[in-house]
Amino acid sequence: LCAALPASKVLAQLESLDLSMGTMSEEGATALLRNRGSFQHLKLLSLDDNYIPDHLVADLATLCPEVSVGPQRDDEGGERYASAYE
Repeated sequence: LCAALPASKVLAQLESLDLSMGTMSEEGATALLRNRGSFQHLKLLSLDDNYIPDHLVADLATLCPEVSVGPQRDDEGGERYASAYE
């Protein structure tokens, strides 16, 4: 999803994007950062409660005016799940 999102026609129509409570990892976060220009028009980007490593949090906070990165979960044993389904 993170790799395909920047090319999506829908993204340009959004003011806010909530990708929280998912399974985003370092790979997904890096894909967002590689395409940072695609997200600058957003007013809010929520990335809370994923599996984003600490070393990427500060960079992600620069993607748009308001980015909520909040607490992330640990990828213990490589078994990720979307907390939205808890």
